[in-house]
Amino acid sequence: MKNRIITRKKLPRILLGGLILLAFAAGALILIPILTEPKVTWYVAPEYEKQWGEILARASPPPPFMQIQVYKKERSKKREPDGIIITRETPELPEPVLAAGPKEALESLRIIPIDSGNREYRGARALAFNPWMVYRKYEGPQLTRARLDRPGGEGTILIPGAEPAAVEAWLAQLLQESPGVFPEDRETWDKAEDRLFLDRRFQRGALSYSWFDIWIALFQEGPSWVYAPLGKIRELPPDQAASLDAAQFPIPGNWNRYGMQADILWAIPKAPGTSERVKKVLEDANFWLEKPEIQALIADTLGWVPAHPQGKPYDTIAREAQVVWFSSSFIWQGAKNVQEGYR
Repeated sequence: MKNRIITRKKLPRILLGGLILLAFAAGALILIPILTEPKVTWYVAPEYEKQWGEILARASPPPPFMQIQVYKKERSKKREPDGIIITRETPELPEPVLAAGPKEALESLRIIPIDSGNREYRGARALAFNPWMVYRKYEGPQLTRARLDRPGGEGTILIPGAEPAAVEAWLAQLLQESPGVFPEDRETWDKAEDRLFLDRRFQRGALSYSWFDIWIALFQEGPSWVYAPLGKIRELPPDQAASLDAAQFPIPGNWNRYGMQADILWAIPKAPGTSERVKKVLEDANFWLEKPEIQALIADTLGWVPAHPQGKPYDTIAREAQVVWFSSSFIWQGAKNVQEGYR
């Protein structure tokens, strides 16, 4: 009888202990795969790390994951989490893609066959773009091809000659032999650069002008024009930016198609996903990135233009740039734009 009483007293404790062990075992079965599985990460180019954090925090609907890590091109020896790379650098290719571009002169000048109807390139998705356009005061005349080809004519064409990316942008436009075709030898580019400031096409003292000097000149001159990336306009005071209008760079009359120079913000898959859970998260992230309202938020934060045709631009100038994007047959990106981190 005594033994039975002791057994009965111990039984609840034994059962409770067993239940606790079962709970720990069940929890371990659930948690261990989650804890040991790599986290999904946004790998963001250093210059956009802060802005991408703001985008994730403000986004509605929210993103599938929030973790951010600075993107480094050098491959790490240790296993890194799967994720998506956010960068303006053209997706890496097995061999340099210089489609009709200068092989020796500007090795990173790349022609990208992307337009509003096909916003993917080599597995990368275009999110937003920073286009180069010709800007003028709203009441001023547009820059025509006839004026461009007649140095010393009415009005002033402004160039920040001390800014290498701006010089490269003009050279590419002036040396474009036909849509998307550029000279391939270095000598042609060097000679064109030497002559660029000798034919009175630009303002006096153009070689010493910075972007800061250009905006002062634009608002002080009579009819005048400047070829610049849209992100630079976003840096102006609102009242000055509102007084400007934009147009595409004038093209020869016999061309039946044209391209646009622009930086593009890409979303590039870092890995295909090592598990069904990770694959599902990455699929959700790609779906989230494709939403026009998300691309509008990304573009607004950067001062760029949403790549999605239904993404709402933040003002009329951005809308004008988006219209040119819709009609472009290709995009090209210059080497110095990427190297210098142009906004």
